[in-house]
Amino acid sequence: MKERHQSAELELQLIVSGPHLSDQFGHTVDFILEDGFEVNERVEILLSSSTEVGVAKSLGLGIIGFADALDRLKLGCVVVLGVRYEAFAIAQAATVMRIPIAHIHGGEITEGAIDEAIRHSTSKMAHLHFTSTEVHRNRVIQLGEDPARVFNVEAPAIENVRRSELLSKKELEKSPDFSLGGSSLLVTCHPVTLQKDSERDSLKQLLRVLEKRIVSHQIIMTFPNSDAHGLELIALLQDFAAKYPTKTISKDKIHLVTKRMVGGLGQRSRVRIPPSGLRPTMLFTTSWVSSLNESFGNPKTYLRSLTISSAISIALSMVDLLGLSLQLRNAPL
Repeated sequence: MKERHQSAELELQLIVSGPHLSDQFGHTVDFILEDGFEVNERVEILLSSSTEVGVAKSLGLGIIGFADALDRLKLGCVVVLGVRYEAFAIAQAATVMRIPIAHIHGGEITEGAIDEAIRHSTSKMAHLHFTSTEVHRNRVIQLGEDPARVFNVEAPAIENVRRSELLSKKELEKSPDFSLGGSSLLVTCHPVTLQKDSERDSLKQLLRVLEKRIVSHQIIMTFPNSDAHGLELIALLQDFAAKYPTKTISKDKIHLVTKRMVGGLGQRSRVRIPPSGLRPTMLFTTSWVSSLNESFGNPKTYLRSLTISSAISIALSMVDLLGLSLQLRNAPL
């Protein structure tokens, strides 16, 4: 976005929507403004309900709101990243209004989530495709897209982390006023949107396992997005954080949730336990455990078909071995 913003050939116009505009989800539009960007349109679509019906209605509100915004802005192209239903809404509006679409992160697989259908549907509406791997590029081509319009550019999120100046441990602890201690677990939760009524039970199982490790680890938890049943999962995470206030920090306590901070957390956490947010772990000395099915299909080796407790134990061992290997490799002869 910064490169487009500084380009003499391109005019960047931002449409901000969904949880970015919600106090309940951190009102992160403030971070966009702090980074020096102008927000050209704000499209409110969230309802107070986090049921499937509520999310479906938000999708409909999105198509209506984005249609009005696109009509006012007169864009030459709409750039859509990922598989959020908000992005799906603007892609549908742009398609009907005959505005070309550039789609980032097409061709990927996400088992256990509606993301799979949304991603491929968005790819079929798009005119330009920017994928994160050659495998994903080939999958977009298999959907019938013109190979000359499909480009493997790698993942923008990884490039952002590479370019970011990460916080030191001292700076990292100062921002949320929370001690990371000697070992920490970074836990990020995302509903598995194709498994009906399974999210609460899965999260409760994960929290029971984390409770057994609360003595030896600090736990940093992020909250789910505005997906179906996301608010219910947030309530469970808040209750857990309130039960262990000196050992656990949750997203609502973090006042400086920036890319530098998230990168620093990823670098200094020994194990990440997300059903989402996989890509940054590729850059750090961490292991990755998926407690649910939402990220299965991503191009990284991870622990599956194990109990959560066993997977975390194995992951911690893997981190220790990898850390030792790096020390030996960097040691003087």
